[in-house]
Amino acid sequence: MPTIPESLIRNVTDQVEIVVREVIDRYRRGIYSKEDHMTGALVSELDRRLNQLKSINGVKIIAKAFNLKEEIITGADLGVLLSANLLGYVIKKAFIAQAKICKCRRTKPRFSNGNIRKDLLEKCQKMLNITPSSFVIVYTDNFDCSIQVFPASEIIALNNTISCSSISDLYSMKFKRLFEKLLRCETGDPQIVKGFQEPKDMETFLKEYKIKHGLFLGFSSEKEKQEEIRRIDEYYNMQKSKKEKK
Repeated sequence: MPTIPESLIRNVTDQVEIVVREVIDRYRRGIYSKEDHMTGALVSELDRRLNQLKSINGVKIIAKAFNLKEEIITGADLGVLLSANLLGYVIKKAFIAQAKICKCRRTKPRFSNGNIRKDLLEKCQKMLNITPSSFVIVYTDNFDCSIQVFPASEIIALNNTISCSSISDLYSMKFKRLFEKLLRCETGDPQIVKGFQEPKDMETFLKEYKIKHGLFLGFSSEKEKQEEIRRIDEYYNMQKSKKEKK
């Protein structure tokens, strides 16, 4: 069964890990102080890093960051939309996430002192009403802890006991692993991306679901792109020929 090539997954997730460390480093140095700043930087740096890859083994990579400037009632802080159109393999899907900050020490990891409060429960429920592919990303100042990701469905199970310390016993993964699962088709929702297939559609996607920051990640076969250009050329040549006959 056709899938996204392993070499592409490795290269993309390696770049994700580099960006994560850059964001944590800037947070540690006081350049960023709020999760909104970090999420904006996260998508902008992923845009820059992933576009530097250009293409891998005949697969063209397009990344585009979007940050809504106008004030909105935030339904989520982050949305990532994947669109892959490779030879024999077409997939479009997305995940959304809320962002929070906690201190972390690397023993499991364990979290403390942050801004996870009861209002996160309502935000998680709103995200889950949109898609089951909803998460909470937790920024830390610890390179080992990295940026941790929790399924929103796990968070709402805490009910009134929710806090940074109480999430320590929940299932979580690193942000790099979330991207890996997205590219391996282990997570991501194809339903919420219907009608949103190109980079130009991303701003509409963010406004539709009230998401502040977004990343479009596109993969296309270079051979397939050449075939598309050939078909367009044939069409215009046909139209030109019809006009000349008239």
